[in-house]
Amino acid sequence: DDVISTRCVSYIIYIPDPEEEWNVNDGGALELYPVDEESLIPLVEPTVQILPKFNRMAFFTVQPGRSYHSVQEVYADGKPRISISGWFHAKTPPKDAEKHSSLAQLLAESQNEQVNMQFKTLPSVESDCEDENDDQSQMVAYLSEWINPVYLDRTNLKQIQQQFIDKSFIELRDFLKAELAEKLQKQFRKRDQTDQLGYNQVPKYSAGLENELWKAKGPPHMQRFLEMDSAGVLRGGGRDAEYDDLMLAKISEELFVSKLFVKWLRFATGVEPIEGRAEVRRFRPGLDYTVAHVGGITKEMRLDVTLVFVEGGQQAEDWWDDGEVGGFECYIEQDEESEMEASAIYREDEDDGPLVTLTPSFNSLSLVCRDEGVLRFVKYIAAAAPSSRWDISAEYKFQSCPTDDERENDDGKDKETNA
Repeated sequence: DDVISTRCVSYIIYIPDPEEEWNVNDGGALELYPVDEESLIPLVEPTVQILPKFNRMAFFTVQPGRSYHSVQEVYADGKPRISISGWFHAKTPPKDAEKHSSLAQLLAESQNEQVNMQFKTLPSVESDCEDENDDQSQMVAYLSEWINPVYLDRTNLKQIQQQFIDKSFIELRDFLKAELAEKLQKQFRKRDQTDQLGYNQVPKYSAGLENELWKAKGPPHMQRFLEMDSAGVLRGGGRDAEYDDLMLAKISEELFVSKLFVKWLRFATGVEPIEGRAEVRRFRPGLDYTVAHVGGITKEMRLDVTLVFVEGGQQAEDWWDDGEVGGFECYIEQDEESEMEASAIYREDEDDGPLVTLTPSFNSLSLVCRDEGVLRFVKYIAAAAPSSRWDISAEYKFQSCPTDDERENDDGKDKETNA
């Protein structure tokens, strides 16, 4: 969005190496987005793409709430996209410039509400938080069908909770049972191969959309990824769904909102979720991302639970760990002096608090206690990435369980009252 001050026309003059012809497989195109006529929100895909060919000039009018553009990733290796860009200015700002600029939209809570699902009330675990052994066998019996038994062990759960309390986050590798995770991995690889995604292949915006259960979700100045209709999969009984779609839907719509998983979360984190929402997402290489924006700041603490699947193996893990191909999730702190600060990446830092960057890893579950005033985003996944990022992103409102000291104090008060 170029709506700033008195700008009225935006222009770009392209001056790459004239001896190297620029073609569609090189990327780097100027992309122009249409908008919904009623909401003036940009649609998820561009309708115009202009290649940065030598001595070409592109220009367009700056219209509040209408002129949205982006620059496509440059796929060509060692082929710089060089340009001169600027604006022609009018004497006065365009009408309604501040109201319809994308900055205003990023700051608007109303738009954030439009792109997020509603919370659902979770089943109560009923038993008090006092007895950690209560219903343990029932919980293990149910969750062992899904979860690595290592994370159901009572001693391990205590250690997980302690680390979570100390750092406000924890990553659990190999979270799902091995046989389930391996089947999912085969399906995900097949999908990426069919859609010709990853390993520097030039992506198509239609990739992954031949399956009607998946829809592209925007708006692109806030986010772009594919979202699966999990409820729709289960409404059809899963009869027409692929194995991976069915399993992802069951985890999202059944496991993550079940009474016994909520109880497991209580054991693992020390907090008790009371409302939750979840979505199944696919971030495609060369296309997808989310943006940190102030409209996404929560006014209360949240528990984020994210189950991630990306290509595994040593080489792929090195690429993900390096960070150059993106796909990692960042939690950032809003700068007190700026409404749109997004440069400070969550890291473990004694001065700045328990901020963290979560590198994607195959079959990994992250638990993060997100403070109010904290933003998060998934970094754009480069076309060179070895796979899509598939995840189930759940968010819970919660209440804390009483500490041991609080329980002892309550017991003392009860005794005094009875006396």
